Formats: sequence, structure tokens, C-alpha cells
Amino acid sequence: MFSSDGFPGLKKAILFLQSTDASIAISLLQQLYHVKYLSLSMEIIECLNSSVELISHQPFPLANLKSLKILPKIYVRPEDKHKKVVVSTKVKKTIC
Repeated sequence: MFSSDGFPGLKKAILFLQSTDASIAISLLQQLYHVKYLSLSMEIIECLNSSVELISHQPFPLANLKSLKILPKIYVRPEDKHKKVVVSTKVKKTIC
């Protein structure tokens, strides 16, 4: 974990997260309110999908966001290679 003032000069961010703790992902995303271009790893999306109740009560002030890109997983097990991941509507509404 780290502390910041919201990275006011940061306009583009690419995030990968190995933790499955949604509170870490939420905390990090909340600090990126100045970001215009955001890329999130599929691991972050899956983490948020699994914690919809937690994120539905959290503010995501990404008012400056112009582009959101979902990146593929860093490691994909062979049996999951063709598995489709669906982003829940609540996650979409919260992030976007």
C-alpha cells in the first residue's frame, strides 16, 4: 500500500494486481481520480466482480476518464484459455 495526494499529474495508468483483496483494488482506483486513460488487468476486473457489494458502496471519482481498456490476464491456465469473463453491470457502472 502507498499514500498519495491522488496523483494530480497522472493522466495515463496501467494497473496489474496480483492480490484478490478487493479493498486494495478499490483503494488504488480511488486515488486515480485525475486519470484520463486507464488500463486494468483482467485480474482487477475479476476481483471487483467478486466483491460487487463492497464496491457498490464506494465512490469512484473518475470524472476525467476518457478511455478504459481491459487487459488480458498475465497468466492464463490452459483450461481457462477460451473462458469468457463477463464484467458485471455494477462494476461497469461503478468504474465508468
